[in-house]
Amino acid sequence: MKIKHAICLVFVLLVTNQAIQAQTEQPMQALRVLTGSWKMQTQKGEIWERWQQEQQQLKGVSFSVKAKDTTQLEDVILGIHNGKLSYAPRTSGDAESKRVYFTLVKQSATRFEFENLQHDFPQRIVYQFFGTDSLHAWIEGPINGSLQQQHYYYKRVQ
Repeated sequence: MKIKHAICLVFVLLVTNQAIQAQTEQPMQALRVLTGSWKMQTQKGEIWERWQQEQQQLKGVSFSVKAKDTTQLEDVILGIHNGKLSYAPRTSGDAESKRVYFTLVKQSATRFEFENLQHDFPQRIVYQFFGTDSLHAWIEGPINGSLQQQHYYYKRVQ
């Protein structure tokens, strides 16, 4: 009898794992379009995002370039966390900084929305692709009681 229970438990675990993989594999595959370098020109300089695939996740870094000065802004892991596809940034320059996890809540072929309503700002991170060489990303959340957004318009460089 114990062997039957053990076999049933193993079967349930395998099926559950396959279901979780199926739910996260398709969006992860679609998000691989991020791989490479993206640049946004601003009045103050450039903002860059560079993404590369490492094993089953994407790793990104964002930085600003002003004249000859380069400042890293954050690094990001885009992968599975607690069984869900998550966008996990960590700000640079702060030794105490920890990753904040934003879970994928909506997706289409060209748009991905990650959310963490427990975070102060931002609470939502959105990536919208236009073809393979244009990206509109934005963050949003409440500041002083009103919804605020910050927009980033990138072009693929590599």
